[in-house]
Amino acid sequence: MRSVRAVGLGCVLPIVVILAMLYGVFKFSEHRFEINHMPADLEVTGILYSNQQIWGSVLLHLPGDNETGILTYNLPDAIANRIADEGLGFFYRPENVERRFGTQRTHSAWHETPMGVTLSGYLNRFGFGIEVDPAVEALVDNAISKPGSFYSHGRLGVVIVIPRAKRAIYAYAG
Repeated sequence: MRSVRAVGLGCVLPIVVILAMLYGVFKFSEHRFEINHMPADLEVTGILYSNQQIWGSVLLHLPGDNETGILTYNLPDAIANRIADEGLGFFYRPENVERRFGTQRTHSAWHETPMGVTLSGYLNRFGFGIEVDPAVEALVDNAISKPGSFYSHGRLGVVIVIPRAKRAIYAYAG
């Protein structure tokens, strides 16, 4: 009886370890994917808030599925201060543009706020809106309704940079 238990434990333990490692790799890849929504020159340091929803296939995301989401990132003090000092010029500096890769390169036309739409209006533009934490929604709506913040529409969503709050936002609806 003892040897059967030892053999069972000897089989189960490696499987549990392998599954835990695979889960860790998946979560790390997911985090890197979400960080890469931000242009590299913003040097975001972490995701502070995330709310994303997908309508469509359950197991595998397919073309035609509807997706809506918002991610809030921490913007380093030094970058926030440079953006506040340089304004739109920061986003067009050649060394900053060169650092962008992949879909980050689709964020090329930068504008100063106001943006002309509320966060909920943007997220619900195709009828698939999501509930956003009221504090996050207030922060974004305040920033995009008056001068002092910056935004750029990319192929998949909009990046909003709020230097005063040291935050960067990625919102998408499609």
